Amino acid sequence: MQLSRDVQLLRDYAAAEAKRAGHGVIEPLHVAAALARKDAAGFASAFGDSASAAVMRALKGLPVASGPAVESPALTELLGGLAIGERSRRPAAGGDC
Repeated sequence: MQLSRDVQLLRDYAAAEAKRAGHGVIEPLHVAAALARKDAAGFASAFGDSASAAVMRALKGLPVASGPAVESPALTELLGGLAIGERSRRPAAGGDC
């Protein structure tokens, strides 16, 4: 499944969050942490003022693993859903919207 540039960038940010926390598996929680770090005001308005702090606390509780970070099945499903959602928002070729 081809991911858009924006979704790929989000995955990269999530991988950086996993690495920063010393986690070997990239989870959806890392995506939330990346969003909180990249757009704290937007994240807080969407999820509440205390959400960013809660995400950071939860990240500290994830298990630490050695070796390269790999995507969890939950992250793969989340990214796949984002890619499908992007395609469903595009107008069909040759069709009127």
